[in-house]
Amino acid sequence: MKKGFKFSLILVLMFSLCFFGKTLDVQARATGTKNFVVKAKIPSATSVTFSGNKIKDVDDKPVVVQKDVSSFDFGTLKYVDKYGTWMSDYYFNLYVGASGGAGNPSITVQYTEGAKPTGQKYGLGHRTTVTFVKVTRVNDKDVENLMASHPKKFLASLSKSESIASSELVGGWFKMYVGTYDGNDPNLNQVEGGAPFTNGDQPGTYDGTLKITATVQ
Repeated sequence: MKKGFKFSLILVLMFSLCFFGKTLDVQARATGTKNFVVKAKIPSATSVTFSGNKIKDVDDKPVVVQKDVSSFDFGTLKYVDKYGTWMSDYYFNLYVGASGGAGNPSITVQYTEGAKPTGQKYGLGHRTTVTFVKVTRVNDKDVENLMASHPKKFLASLSKSESIASSELVGGWFKMYVGTYDGNDPNLNQVEGGAPFTNGDQPGTYDGTLKITATVQ
């Protein structure tokens, strides 16, 4: 009995050594290494785009009534008895962005006063305002944030131009609003000549030119 036990144990040990030895040899022969380069490319922007829309508030919600406008024509103003001012039913927005690839443009906005009726001291630039915002995409919705370093102002304040650096638009894009002034901003009411249209203004046609320059580096 003892001899048989010893013989069986020796066979088991010999089989184990041979089996595991073969396994180790196979694993060593199957080892290999290869490097794979992973890359992607985003093209640079090749142009800039300007997209302006005419808007009317309906039930306190903005509704686009005309897309891709080429001028900001407020039309014939309407008198608002409650405030004693002449206002337009419409206002405008303007998107400025890069096209053909990635990039944020640097933007310059300048206003030049145009015609005004005889006897009128202040032109359209002192009766209309511009508001700058940065738009970001959050949960599939456009979220607008006022640009603190570019507060709301009269168009006339842009006679020497205002610049928005591309670094201010990282993570979003530029949008601006232009509308007739309603007289409800205490800061703007301190600006010399700045006011809503009233019966104290001369009847007739007022105009000016808003120049937008965008450059993608």
